[in-house]
Amino acid sequence: MLRSLVGSEMCIRDSINAEYGDQAAQSMPKRKLDDRLQEGCQVILTLCGIEGAEESQVLNKLIQDGFSTEEIQEVTNHLLTSGAVNIFNNTATGQKLLKRQTLDQQAQAKMLAGLGDEELLVLQRVKEAGVNGVWKKTLKIETGLKQSAKFEKALKNLQSKALIKRVCTKNGPKAQTYMLAELDPPESVTGWPWHAEDGMLNVDFINKLRECIIQLVAHKQRATLGDMHKHVTVSGIDHSAELSQQHVSCILEVLMNDNKVETVPSELATGSGQMYRPARLNTDSIGEGVMAMPCGVCPVAKQCKVGGLISPTSCEYLDKWLDF
Repeated sequence: MLRSLVGSEMCIRDSINAEYGDQAAQSMPKRKLDDRLQEGCQVILTLCGIEGAEESQVLNKLIQDGFSTEEIQEVTNHLLTSGAVNIFNNTATGQKLLKRQTLDQQAQAKMLAGLGDEELLVLQRVKEAGVNGVWKKTLKIETGLKQSAKFEKALKNLQSKALIKRVCTKNGPKAQTYMLAELDPPESVTGWPWHAEDGMLNVDFINKLRECIIQLVAHKQRATLGDMHKHVTVSGIDHSAELSQQHVSCILEVLMNDNKVETVPSELATGSGQMYRPARLNTDSIGEGVMAMPCGVCPVAKQCKVGGLISPTSCEYLDKWLDF
């Protein structure tokens, strides 16, 4: 950015000398430069605004107001080096645009002006990665900074200036990932809320949510997903108030797969919306594999036969066990 700024500044100077030099020099008697500097800055800042103004438009305005070549150079150099104005390429017209910069943009420009080549290179690649971030190993390869000392120093300096930050992802603490400091990583990157800040699976948090939902369903005997979400968010479990209904739905799905909770058949449900109840066949106490078949604890197993009213071919509990 710093190098493009300098290049743009030289472009303005060339344009002044080539197209407006003689006219500007003869347009007005020489006055105190400090007074003219302030006046010229105000002209450019008013003309540009946040939307910007084309370079030729700005130069023509200064010429019309009687600024000499020296004064125009002094004014543009001051605004560019102070960061009050920056130059951008208008891809639609091919012209250069001068735009006023906000105080935050000016502060960042000054900060960028103090960065070295390695830091600018790393910063650019991190910026390109966006909210997904970039893995440290990938960053080192793509920037071509093979010397570890220079690469590590660039990372350290950029973090100390609060330009980039390291974020923990669901891939674990060893997968060091970096992104711009002002960005917030999405759940797809961090794995929140199921992964802790160090990137590891938050088993304790998940188990607390499981027990919270199981207790609610056991107490009410009938509960909707909305009931569960409301109960979880006021449970007092850390970060539970931040959970969405979709998050609670994920826990509910796990509980159904673990045969802790089951859906209430539509003909037995009351009210609107899908309802859930404690699973009537809980196989936790009878082991795994064949011994975990629901047939082992089914109260009507003796009446079960193919073609009968109670049949293995129409048993929803056997179907769930087979699917699992």
